Amino acid sequence: MKRKHTQTAIFALAAASATVVLADDDYAGRFAVDHGQAAQIAAGAGMATIEEMERDDGYWEVEGYTAKGCEIELEIDGQSGAIVEREIDDCP
Repeated sequence: MKRKHTQTAIFALAAASATVVLADDDYAGRFAVDHGQAAQIAAGAGMATIEEMERDDGYWEVEGYTAKGCEIELEIDGQSGAIVEREIDDCP
């Protein structure tokens, strides 16, 4: 159980240091998923380091790296938290 709390803390720190852009859009009031929750969803999808998070058109767009250093981009539905797109580039 301790490991889960440690991982959560690490991902929270990663999210806190990421650039978060909250775009002014028609969906702003309808986001059920906040940036911390989006960071946890991204971590669960294999993102170890978050470089940038942007809220736009009803989705969170999250960019970062896997633990192996691969670039990863996710698009997360701002209402349901579902990952609607996942792209992983080749690893170095």
